[in-house]
Amino acid sequence: MEFGSTVDGRFFIQSLAGSGGMGHVYRARDERTGDTVALKVLREGVDGAAERFGREVTSLAALSHANVVKVEDLGREDG
Repeated sequence: MEFGSTVDGRFFIQSLAGSGGMGHVYRARDERTGDTVALKVLREGVDGAAERFGREVTSLAALSHANVVKVEDLGREDG
């Protein structure tokens, strides 16, 4: 993913925040709200990554704490 590009017509990629086994996390700006967000993008070809990510999102969405990221949106691009 290129810095300065926009994902889903909404998230402007500013920098790479980190990488892990399932994918990359980017610092991005939500063009709708102006908020800074963490945008997680899964790597292609990682077995079970989509299912694990779905469970991660469900778990995070059930939590409300100042030290836990808030899930804003979930989407799928390019299949």
